[in-house]
Amino acid sequence: DGDKDVILKDDGSLTYKMSKAKHKEMLAEMKEGLLETIGEIKNGEDYVTIKDVKHNKSFTEFTLMVDQEMFENSFDGFATMGIGMSAMFYQLFTGASVDDYKVSIDIINEESGAVIETIVYPDAFEE
Repeated sequence: DGDKDVILKDDGSLTYKMSKAKHKEMLAEMKEGLLETIGEIKNGEDYVTIKDVKHNKSFTEFTLMVDQEMFENSFDGFATMGIGMSAMFYQLFTGASVDDYKVSIDIINEESGAVIETIVYPDAFEE
């Protein structure tokens, strides 16, 4: 919907051309979805060890404030994958090169302020 042209390339991939207005609308929807995901992680019942999530405007850097002991004994680390995937996808649609897009997530002990771990996507998928 809103596509101006679809081109099938020799390698089987597709190129979609769309209006600037449609692209802007799509980015706004993606941003809203990402903010909802962040809100659910912060305020929902699924990730109780994550106390806060902060991010920069371009969704390239995130900080998760956690209860370290509970976090390390839970599966709440999977939240980073959801954030990372969504933020990388958003960056691609804002024009980031496939070679240059990155999402850095610092996991911080809420009591001490110490960095527990830094995860960088897509690099983390290779580890």
